[in-house]
Amino acid sequence: MLLTDGHANEGITDRDTLVELARTARKAGITTTTIGVGDGYDDDLLRAMADAGGGNAWYIERPDQAQDVFAEELGNLLSVAAQGVQVTLTLHPDVQMLVVHSDWPTTANAGTFTFDLGDLYAAEPKPLLFEMLVPSAAIAAHVVIATLTVSAAVLTDNGGVEQRTLSLPIAATLDDQSLVVPEVERAVLMARSAKAREEAARAQREGDAENAAKFMRAAKNDLANSVIAMNPMYASELAAEGADLDTLAAQYEAGQYSEMDAKYQMQRSYNKKRGKRAYDANLNREPRTQ
Repeated sequence: MLLTDGHANEGITDRDTLVELARTARKAGITTTTIGVGDGYDDDLLRAMADAGGGNAWYIERPDQAQDVFAEELGNLLSVAAQGVQVTLTLHPDVQMLVVHSDWPTTANAGTFTFDLGDLYAAEPKPLLFEMLVPSAAIAAHVVIATLTVSAAVLTDNGGVEQRTLSLPIAATLDDQSLVVPEVERAVLMARSAKAREEAARAQREGDAENAAKFMRAAKNDLANSVIAMNPMYASELAAEGADLDTLAAQYEAGQYSEMDAKYQMQRSYNKKRGKRAYDANLNREPRTQ
């Protein structure tokens, strides 16, 4: 676990070398998790190191939040179910990838996408969300539109480690194509909200507070106008997300923002894309004083 202010100014300072160190350690069985403190660290570097090291990237604004991160990481160590999880998606030749909402380290080659999900913990799901364009002719013919292959070193009941691979065909029919699946709709909405947070953070860093606010407002409106906005299972979550986006938009419009706001946005986006939405409660911010 690397707890840092993010200033690589002693010893090895080259970005690529630092990332490669984390990758090399992972090959030796050592994962790297990074924790950025304050507003001066390079969040892109720390996230790249965590990705290369198969760990997580965290941001803490206050000292008391550190204990939550340590508890999360140590709890994960005690609940490892599989190591080095890789998911490979192979598309039918007629099928196109439209967008990958998740931001796991990915390699793509001629219709095959490989996602590096790192280690799998019993208490934490690993979401993988993507959208494909499938020709109606392929669905009508009941063609397998893609194949999903999952491989990992799985911990066995007797304490050993076994490399296992599971392949799953993905097929579809024309039935109920207009039906909205609430959990999928929720996932897409949260993915779009996460993207809006990143776009707002980047706009803010470029001095474009106006567009940063627009990204927040647009994402908030998408949540409010969704067909599941009034669904009892999702209403409170969507409302809370919308309220946070609304607050941040107002801050942008009033010129009340800082680099810590940008890092907060990036971490909230990361949490949503990596299935760590439970940590959002630990990232709660104190009300802004005037």
